[in-house]
Amino acid sequence: MRPGAGRRAAPPVELRCRRCARAQPPLPRGVTTCVFCGYPLPIQRWQAHPPPGVPRPPAPTRPRPYQGPPTYGTHHPSWGFPPVIWRRAGSTTGFDETAVPRRGLQVAAWAALITSVLCVAAAGAELWRWVLLLRGRTEVLPAGVVHTSDVAVGVAGVAAAVVGAVALVLALPAVVRTHGAADRLAGLAPSRRPAEVLARLVVPVWNFYGAGQVFAEIDGRLGSLDDDPDRPARPRASRLVLAWWIAWIANGFFVLVALGRAFGGSLQAIADTVEMHIVVDLLAALVAGLAAVLFRRWNSASVSRPDPYSGWVVAPPAPTRTAVPVAHDASRPPEAREGPQPPAEATERIDEERTLSPRR
Repeated sequence: MRPGAGRRAAPPVELRCRRCARAQPPLPRGVTTCVFCGYPLPIQRWQAHPPPGVPRPPAPTRPRPYQGPPTYGTHHPSWGFPPVIWRRAGSTTGFDETAVPRRGLQVAAWAALITSVLCVAAAGAELWRWVLLLRGRTEVLPAGVVHTSDVAVGVAGVAAAVVGAVALVLALPAVVRTHGAADRLAGLAPSRRPAEVLARLVVPVWNFYGAGQVFAEIDGRLGSLDDDPDRPARPRASRLVLAWWIAWIANGFFVLVALGRAFGGSLQAIADTVEMHIVVDLLAALVAGLAAVLFRRWNSASVSRPDPYSGWVVAPPAPTRTAVPVAHDASRPPEAREGPQPPAEATERIDEERTLSPRR
């Protein structure tokens, strides 16, 4: 059995004459003309070789079989397209200033700041009452001091509650609108509907987690608009948002504890309630103060910024070759020496083609 007998032979390539169009029989070695009419046969084979000094390209590798769609494990991929938006070439702002409710954020920030001050005042009044309770164990307190303390606690508590409710009413629509605007400014579709954002802010118990989630998404979207190269591709909650979130959860926890302790009728329960009110007022002041800082931060993120490329001038490209002087014959007149000149447009077109064509 001959070697390679089991292999399937390649089909012979039919060779035809260009003049008589007849198929040629198997030709002996060295015969390059048609056996019928003697016309040269097209038996040349062109083969491309790289120029001298250029390494040969690598041999084509066999493609690997299909392994299925890509997988990223149990987590979502962290890569993605950059958060940019389309804009006009002559525009100096990267986004629309009217998208973010700047006036609503300003009013909500001032209301939150006033609420923080009143909560500190309420905590001071509760602390004064707690000191009077400690003194009342060993001495008889004047009626005027006790009455003044009760009035201070009542007025500061009611004022903090009323202003806090007003600040909450003013902040809710501003936060809901800012959440949608932040997604649009980042070049993304709104991730949540306004009703879903509002539910995460006002539904009891759920808002312990939902409010922090909404604040983190807004801060991450608006924070990704700056050109900081060190910022990660996937925005995360900042330290300011985390501090507000922790204070928000702690305030809600101590409010529930204070309400549960207020049902006790003993003197110890009353004293414990005073202590709980001090903690609740201080945490509420911290929550309102951090919220005011966040509102002002989001408001400043919507201020128009100058285009970093405004005023730049692109330099023209350098010439690719130098002009070669042409020797002229002095014995010929200038008209005969130069000959007919092409028009200026044709000359410029020829120079451009010479500049763009690669060297051979």
